[in-house]
Amino acid sequence: MLVDIRSGDDKEIKRLSECLLKAVNSAVRAENERWHVAADDHTKAVRAEIIEKGNRPGGAQSPDDPIILAACEAVKAVGLEPSFLGEGSTDSNIPISLGIPAVTVGMGGKGGGEHTTGEWYRPDEAWKGVQKNMLLILSLAGLNL
Repeated sequence: MLVDIRSGDDKEIKRLSECLLKAVNSAVRAENERWHVAADDHTKAVRAEIIEKGNRPGGAQSPDDPIILAACEAVKAVGLEPSFLGEGSTDSNIPISLGIPAVTVGMGGKGGGEHTTGEWYRPDEAWKGVQKNMLLILSLAGLNL
């Protein structure tokens, strides 16, 4: 089983991880008791092994941060309206957790159902995403557009 715990707050991630570990250990104990199997009987006992595959730290930044404002201007420049999806778990988490401004940008088009079997994508006006991202790069490099 893969469990992905995400939050903008490291303390909440730790709390949720501890709750999950407690629940898993309790379920393992209960299942072994149900079948009258000793936990140290490695041929019959139910076991759980917890392996951390990754660790995305939490963090937050101001919506008035210059990188966010530049991203909004780039979106508007291609005739779109900026949208904020709120906290999430992206590659931006690490720099943000270190106090380094970061923004996650899309590539254009329309989509939904992310990370599910119902995920979909339509490349409607996807070229605007490429233009927007190039404008953001140029703006962050110091070019006044």
